Amino acid sequence: MHWTDAFDATGEGPGVFAVAPAHRGAVVDWAVRRGLPAVATREVGAPAVDAWGVLDGGVLRLHPHSRPGALAPGVRVVGWCALRLAAGELGFDVPAEALPGEPGPVPDAATLHRRAAVTVPPDPAPVEQAEMLATCIDATTLRWVASALAATPVVRPVAPSPRPRHRSQVGGV
Repeated sequence: MHWTDAFDATGEGPGVFAVAPAHRGAVVDWAVRRGLPAVATREVGAPAVDAWGVLDGGVLRLHPHSRPGALAPGVRVVGWCALRLAAGELGFDVPAEALPGEPGPVPDAATLHRRAAVTVPPDPAPVEQAEMLATCIDATTLRWVASALAATPVVRPVAPSPRPRHRSQVGGV
C-alpha cells in the first residue's frame, strides 16, 4: 500500500497528517508497541487527548468532544520524520524523495530507525514533545506546536567518550 492510503496532509501545520479511520488503530498500536513516551490529558470541559512523542513530532489522538473550536476527533501524525518512520514500519510504501511540502534533506529509513532507537527513557525531549502534542485541542495550538517541532533540530544524546587520562597517568611527565 502507498502511504497516502493511510495518511493525508491536513494543512493544520507543517507535517501534520490525518490518519484514515481504517488505519487509526494500527497507528496507535504502533506507538504503544514501540514504547514511545506518552502523555494523556483528561481535563473537564476539554477533549481527551493521547500523545506519543517520536523524532520530530509524534502521534496525537483526540477523542470526540463538542467543545466549540476543538479539532475534529481522530488520529494525526505530526512531523515528517515521524510520518516516514510510522508509515515505513507499518508496511506502507514511502518514496525516498521528498514528499509534497517536505523540507530536505530526506533521511532514509535506516537513519530514522537509528535516531529513534537512541532515544532512552531518561531523555526528556520525546516526553516534552508528547506533552506539547497533548495540549493540541484546537487548530491554532496544533499549528504552533507543529511549527515549533518542525523548527527544532532533533538532538539525541550521544554516549560520552572516555575521558582522556592525564599525561602523568600515561607515562608522561
